[in-house]
Amino acid sequence: MTNGKLKPIFSFLIITVSLTIGAILGFWQIQPPSVDRSSPNYPVFQRMMGNIERWTQTPRPIGSKELESVRTEIVAEIENMGFSPIIHNVESINIQMNNTDIDVKNILVKFEHPDAARGVLFMAHYDSVGNSAGAGDNMVSVAALLEGLRSLEQVSDLKNNIYILFTDSEEFGLIGSRGFVNEHPELLEKIDMIVNIDGTSSGGVILFERTPLSYSLVRFYKNASVRPIGFSLASFIYDMMPMASDLMPFERAGLNGFSISAMEGMNTWHTPMDSFENLNEATAWHYLLNTLALVDYVANNSLDVLDATPKEAVFFPFFPSVMILMTAFVSAIFGIAACVLAVVALVYKLKQKSFKISFSNVCLLLFLILTIASMIFLATGSYLFYIPLFLTATCILVKKWSAGSITYVAIRGLSYIIVMMLWFPVIYLLVRILFGI
Repeated sequence: MTNGKLKPIFSFLIITVSLTIGAILGFWQIQPPSVDRSSPNYPVFQRMMGNIERWTQTPRPIGSKELESVRTEIVAEIENMGFSPIIHNVESINIQMNNTDIDVKNILVKFEHPDAARGVLFMAHYDSVGNSAGAGDNMVSVAALLEGLRSLEQVSDLKNNIYILFTDSEEFGLIGSRGFVNEHPELLEKIDMIVNIDGTSSGGVILFERTPLSYSLVRFYKNASVRPIGFSLASFIYDMMPMASDLMPFERAGLNGFSISAMEGMNTWHTPMDSFENLNEATAWHYLLNTLALVDYVANNSLDVLDATPKEAVFFPFFPSVMILMTAFVSAIFGIAACVLAVVALVYKLKQKSFKISFSNVCLLLFLILTIASMIFLATGSYLFYIPLFLTATCILVKKWSAGSITYVAIRGLSYIIVMMLWFPVIYLLVRILFGI
């Protein structure tokens, strides 16, 4: 195909172009959908954005008059929908500031049907830290969940009970959610799943936290949400970080659930920059679409999927609106198959008289070692290694059978694209989260 002098240049071009395409696709698959101004949901979006702007003029820390004012407006908004919110005063956890008792108040709305099969609790916290207006963390979630609540006006025959909870004092020790768990054991018995909606100011909305053995939960999320994004590796990373969400008290009480949030915008998180002006419109649009879709799905569909035997899940985005989901057992089968194929390729290489250290040989050995290690110690992230291992081994064997052909060139380029699509989003988000950019 090319002479000896052009081969290095040709190889460099294949690698560069393929990795660039893969990085672009990898970045694209974790971005929120663009705002669709022709959508029937656009007027809903405008109302939601108006609420966010009105309720994020100042910070809303625990015990503040600003928080009380916003709580009053949220309650009024719910009452104007024709619903009856319940104010839950947390009594089991005593908070004092400057020798003054602080009232922590959650807002609960219940939708129950005598023939409903299951119960799902959606929640978002409406407080902020003391130096931030908290548009991304977490008023965007509150405003989106209010629109999800409003959408239930049109539902006359609930398939499942729905509980909407707006929690107070998430930013100060998870007091609201802890108090709710302590003081509502009768409700906990009716709840089969928790959906916690948290936030930052930009990026796509991602499933970032889940309770263990969550295959059925992730399957629900994949089926019910709009442009689902999630990484099974994210929970492992999140557990290592000094952070906590309102899902934690429910998990400790034995309930199953997951949390979704935008994961970019860490440069504004818990700072004065987390304002309405810095809230990404596409991110807010993704919050709205996902929340409406999740609430609608619970209201109108069977949740028999939650009856499935608990299994660990492995999942990752592979293209915009496409999320790959499998059980850990199936993932292990794929990993073993990749290792076997790699050994076959390695044996072939060792039998060659001209065996030498090359880029493909190094990649093959490296991914073989990392795949085995990841399958043992980090099963939820093993796909990051066994898919590249499979692709590297395939390239070696294809080259054996069709050396110099267009087939080999195409598979090699496609392999680089797929590897970058897998790795770029993980590295990109990790850098942004760890370095606060």
